Parts: sequence; C-alpha cells; structure tokens
Amino acid sequence: KVSVYDDLIQLYLDRLSGGDASSEDTEQLFDLIERAKSRALVERISGSLLAQASADAEAEAQLIQLRAALNAIYNDMLGNDIDSPDAQDPSGDRAAHLSRLGNRAADLERDLSQRRLQLAHSGATTSLEHPLPLQQIQADLPHDLTVVCYHVAGDEILAFIITHKMIQPVRHLSSPAAIQSQLNLLTAQWRHLKGDSDFVERHIHRLVQNAERPLHQLYIELVAPLESLLDLQNAALPEKLVFVPHGLLHQVPFQALHDGERYLIETTELSYAPSASILTLSQRRQQCESSRMLVLGVTDPAIPAVEVETRAIAQVLPLADVRMEEAATLDALLGVAGTVGGIHFACHGIFRSDNPNFSALKLHDGWLTADEATHLDLDGALVVL
Repeated sequence: KVSVYDDLIQLYLDRLSGGDASSEDTEQLFDLIERAKSRALVERISGSLLAQASADAEAEAQLIQLRAALNAIYNDMLGNDIDSPDAQDPSGDRAAHLSRLGNRAADLERDLSQRRLQLAHSGATTSLEHPLPLQQIQADLPHDLTVVCYHVAGDEILAFIITHKMIQPVRHLSSPAAIQSQLNLLTAQWRHLKGDSDFVERHIHRLVQNAERPLHQLYIELVAPLESLLDLQNAALPEKLVFVPHGLLHQVPFQALHDGERYLIETTELSYAPSASILTLSQRRQQCESSRMLVLGVTDPAIPAVEVETRAIAQVLPLADVRMEEAATLDALLGVAGTVGGIHFACHGIFRSDNPNFSALKLHDGWLTADEATHLDLDGALVVL
C-alpha cells in the first residue's frame, strides 16, 4: 500500500517542480503524505480498531503459554548486550546465539499475533477512512505551536511547516544517504560513551566534541534550512515545535541537534508525533483528573540508579504509589490503569526495529509489549518511560 502512495506523492512533487502547482496541490500532497503515515495507529487512537479476545479457556491458555515462552527469550536477549563488541562480531558465539534468539522470537511473535487475530472480533465503530483534513488539523493547533512534518520521497527529504494559519513545503533539504552517513557516525560515538567508565570520564570533553560533529551536521541538513520559517533565533520565549519524522529520520535525536552554539532543546520546547493526524487526536484528549501516580521500578546491576530515581519521584509526588522489585508486576499495572493520572516505568526495555509491536518493558513477572500496552486504559494519563 505504501508504494502506491509513494508514486502519487512523486507525481505531485513533479508538479511542484514544474512551477504550475496550486495551493490545492500542496494540500493534496500533504494529505497523501498523511495517508502514508501511521495509519494503523491513527485508527487505533480514533477507536476504529477495537478487538477483544474471546473467553475461550483453551485459547487463553495457549496465549499465556506463548507469552511465557517469549518472556524467557526476552530475558535471554537482555542478558546479552547487543551493543557489545562480542555481539557485533558475526563470527562470535554470542552473535550467533542472539541471532537464533531473534529468529525464535520472531516465530513466536508471528504465532501470537495470528492467534490474537483469530480470536478478535470487531467492536462496532465507524472507520476513519481518511486522515484528518489539513483545515481540521490547523484549527486544533495552538497559536504558539509549529509542526514540522518530514517526508522521505526517494532520494529527497522534504518538510512541511504547519501552523494554525499556514502550510509551507520546503524541498530538497537533504538525501537519505547523507543522513544515514551522519547517523552511522553518531552511533559510533554512542558506543564510545558506553565504554569503560574510567576511559569515558578521562576523555569526556573529547567524546562530547566528537558526538557534536554529526549532531551539528544533522542540524545543517534538517533544521538550518527551516530557521527563517521557525524563527529559532528569536530571543523571545521559545516556540513550541512538534517534529513528525519519517523513515530513517525516526533515528534522529532532534532535541540534541547542535547549531554550533546550542542544542536545539535549549532554544525551543520540543516534542514528537508519528503524524499530524495523531497529534490532533492527542490534542483533543482531556487530561486525567486523578493526581495519583503509579511508579514501577525493577533494578539489576546494569541499571543501579532505579531505586534512587523512584525515591526522588516519591519526594516530588507525595501521592505516588511506588512498587519496587517483586511488587512491580503486570498485575499491579493492570489493576490501576485507568484510575491514575500517570505511570512511571523505571526498568529495562527492548526495542524491536524488526517487529515494533513486540518492543517491550521488563517488569518483575514478565514483559509488557507495545501491542499489549495499546489495550491498557491510559486515556489522558501521562506515561514516562
């Protein structure tokens, strides 16, 4: 489906290049880009995709068995540092072990997803057939908020600058190859910062300088051409920016991009959204009125500061319900979801770029996957990972 949108988007870009495009063409181009982004998530948030598992005891037991097998694999994967030199060496035993774990996890995840689909039934609501129209998105934008929607179209990276009264496309910012090159350099610097703590402490100034080089180049490629429209150099109060990445731009830490003097987070209030439609749907949600906060903390030697973190939160939020170690369970989460104003997770996580729905957070008695999290009642709550 995405390839169809890619072709249509390219046709409209060709019209823009020819100079005979109208404002309606610009809006249609943006509409196509919106359709190509985060469609399933838009429908999930709008309430169009509702499913409930059947109460069949045997089927439920099979799901529990599959989840238990996945939990064991995730625990094994976490015990092997994927970023370590040994794990990166394709000839090493640990790399081969991680590869086998990944393949086994993918098989189990596929089986689990298929069983859930077979058990699911539709909860009747109207389908969101189209993304929200531009006029509706703009009408819901606060006057002090600007949205930067990026899109990767073939070898071109472009952006739409959107406010409550204006939409402006900016073409030919950079290329995917140029961005990937800087991301590779940045990844190498992150690995250095994960090295021996004594080495990092001795050379921290040089390591920071080395990391700032690709961060500065990414700023030049992706943000500098937009400065006049974003008014980033204005000495007034910082504007609120929402970045909507696309493709490999999801790997760009926009808040850490460096203009040569400051990081972007020092000049603006910054947040992210998967698409402008999802941003609008999120803006419409009412904030949860409950002042209760659930704090879940699971420590191990690799994250020793979890207890300090949770104590600090409890001092700031006297009504926080802090659950540590054996008390930080999936059942504890399920028992209060929908009754608290916020949930803070201080624990390990695994990001699955190959299967994002099975990215997961490690609680004491198992892993909470992204797929399972979408079924939690968290409407209006603040969630901190």
